[in-house]
Amino acid sequence: MKRRRFLIGLTGNIATGKSLVAQMLAELGARVIDADQVAHAVMLPGGAAYDAVVDAFGSDILSDTNADGTIDRAKLGAIVFRDPAALRRLEQAVHPATVAAVNHLIAAATERVIVVEAIKLIEAGMHRRYDALWVVTAPREIQIARLVAIRGLSQAEAALRADAQPPQAEKAALADLVIVNDGGVADLRLKVEAGWSDVKRRVWGGQGDPPSAGIEVRRARRGDVPEIVTLVRQATQGKRSVEETEVLDWLFGKGLLVAAQDTNGSRVVGVAAWQAENLLSVTDQLYTYPAKLRAEAGGRLLAAIEAEANVLMCEANVVILPPHTFKGVRTFLNKQGYELKTYQELHRIWREVLGEFVADQPELMVKRLREQMIMVPI
Repeated sequence: MKRRRFLIGLTGNIATGKSLVAQMLAELGARVIDADQVAHAVMLPGGAAYDAVVDAFGSDILSDTNADGTIDRAKLGAIVFRDPAALRRLEQAVHPATVAAVNHLIAAATERVIVVEAIKLIEAGMHRRYDALWVVTAPREIQIARLVAIRGLSQAEAALRADAQPPQAEKAALADLVIVNDGGVADLRLKVEAGWSDVKRRVWGGQGDPPSAGIEVRRARRGDVPEIVTLVRQATQGKRSVEETEVLDWLFGKGLLVAAQDTNGSRVVGVAAWQAENLLSVTDQLYTYPAKLRAEAGGRLLAAIEAEANVLMCEANVVILPPHTFKGVRTFLNKQGYELKTYQELHRIWREVLGEFVADQPELMVKRLREQMIMVPI
């Protein structure tokens, strides 16, 4: 029987700290989907909302430096943050495609608790489909101070951004949980953990995390770091070693997934680090151990990466193979639909992207996620 999942809609006005709350929930074990990031992806050239946005605002919003027709978000923001009617037009153009893409990510997720983070969650009507609505609020003066300090806005521009959104009280009135972020990080964490305890009671009946059947893929947590260090050493038979500081760089700088097994879902049997860059998904760390779990653990890791990369409009997922890669890994990747490619065989645009990840020309395994390239060569 399929286990029931619990969906949380997480929202809050600009600079209230909802992204920090989302990060804390991810560390506690939730799968977090950033709907605002998805919205940016669907506005890329070839994205599901691209034509609607350009039709609504004209070619003046296109980038002056990118010949591929990329929308200049600074130009677009200068329009919509000064004109409520323009902001509504943008939302009408982007929200349907964003909701469809988020629903796809929810369907692909394996975690019991899924958090959808979006600044326009309520305005898009997404909250009505979820089990709980969490709203993060902060005093206006704190919002403005954060925008000035973190984003480098002037006081006037920060105030304009803060005041362009619906009153926080209206969102809070709809919430199942309101988190007032008016203190430090430690204070915020206590509030998030209290809310998480209530979610666990509702999902698992107060019994803690239930036994997990088989292998599940989830976001990596800080507590996984020592196990990941050990796993990399075991998977490579000691030919590759990493320090905890390097794994922490993966955790905070990339999408870091683990395949977990055991009664409490804590035993790490696979790890993958990846990121999407200019419509190309790059997986530069992929390890499983023991070898007998490679097909299941590695397959689930790749499936999760590919599902999210597809929503982000990536044209392919490229797995970078280190020199110590065993033949069995290449065979496994081939069965997953990946083809061995040299650096020079790739399209010029893809080579430019990969140049940001590697200094030499490594061995690559590539899987096309889309038949046609979105970015047209200049």
